[in-house]
Amino acid sequence: MVERSNKQEVNETTLASFKISQELWQRFQARCIEQDSTTPKVLNQLIINYLEQTDKNYTEKNSQLSPMNLEEILTQKLEEIVEDYLQKNLEHYLSHQVENRLDQLIEKVFERHLKFNISDPVRSEPSAPTSPPEQPQPTRSPRKNDILTLKTAKELGEILGVSAPYITTLNRIGELQQRGWEDSGKRRGKTILYKPID
Repeated sequence: MVERSNKQEVNETTLASFKISQELWQRFQARCIEQDSTTPKVLNQLIINYLEQTDKNYTEKNSQLSPMNLEEILTQKLEEIVEDYLQKNLEHYLSHQVENRLDQLIEKVFERHLKFNISDPVRSEPSAPTSPPEQPQPTRSPRKNDILTLKTAKELGEILGVSAPYITTLNRIGELQQRGWEDSGKRRGKTILYKPID
């Protein structure tokens, strides 16, 4: 039987344990960290809130519950309270996590392309001429159409009004073709050369 007393409460603590699904508990811990709190602090407040709500409806029947039944009811109620708490804040939590992941992914992609562009010695060469040279190339003689149409990511970026790393990204996700360009299969060093789609 649970006894209630108006005597001054002794500030003692006890170790409470209850079963809860691992996924639910991990989500709860993550939310507590996000809210700059701890799981014991939040659980204590949830229990206090629950007791305050149920004090008004406290009956003699509830006071005569066996310890086993009381433990099961407490575990169930705690799960319901934690689930309710997560449901109310889940949308904000998920959107925050998605935004962070996207920011990190975009930053990594741009850093990778930036390092590639800086370390690629071909980038320092002058841009391909827009008109055929008057004298033939000393090493090999590419077709005139290739000279006119093949573009590096940097040159193509200037044509389309975007950055060179973004050209590479568009090519990888297949959107570059929608803009009328594609990978020619040819390279200048390590640099991809792009050609207009016929």
